[in-house]
Amino acid sequence: MSGVLVVLFAILTALMLTGQLAGLEGSVYAFLAAMISPPLTSVAILITDLGAPTALIVIVVALIIIPYTRHRMAIPVVGSAVLAVILTNVLKVLIARDRPDILRLVTESGYGFPSGHAFSNAAFYVIVILIVFRLTKSGAIRSVVLVVGALLTFFIGTSRIYLGVHYAGDVLAGWTLGVAVALFSDTLWCWALGRWPQFFAKLPRWLRPA
Repeated sequence: MSGVLVVLFAILTALMLTGQLAGLEGSVYAFLAAMISPPLTSVAILITDLGAPTALIVIVVALIIIPYTRHRMAIPVVGSAVLAVILTNVLKVLIARDRPDILRLVTESGYGFPSGHAFSNAAFYVIVILIVFRLTKSGAIRSVVLVVGALLTFFIGTSRIYLGVHYAGDVLAGWTLGVAVALFSDTLWCWALGRWPQFFAKLPRWLRPA
């Protein structure tokens, strides 16, 4: 599945570079721009801040501090988030797409493709969802985690378009690769646990997977 998403990212990149996403991107921005108002802009800024690196670091620290989550999800979640950040920075430089030259409601710098907010939050929340679905059979818990994770990922990415700092293609690409990284990280984690149990057994007790 990760491979399919990587191919989809490559297709999105090719479409973007050849200008074939311009119509879709223009329509999405026009739709969101028609809603611009001071109250909605305040909400969009709050949502985008929820997906900022600082916010994700706070959540990761909480996962590490809480014993239950530290032993069950800290390592793969941190790994997925770190891989997303590395790939985002590398791809931004390689593709070098400028940010939209339109009304920007917040200040941003650097290249825009793929969206770092969309990429990192998709990578983070999707792997959390995957792990929670393995840890519990409770339909209520699964539903809450799925809905909250999906909505945060969607609205954080959408807020970037509304605020004028990303094209829709940037966000779509970020979501696509974020999900791919989460699936890859989760698969790698499950494989490593089964392949090298003796290695994980030697980790300090406070970090050892449960």
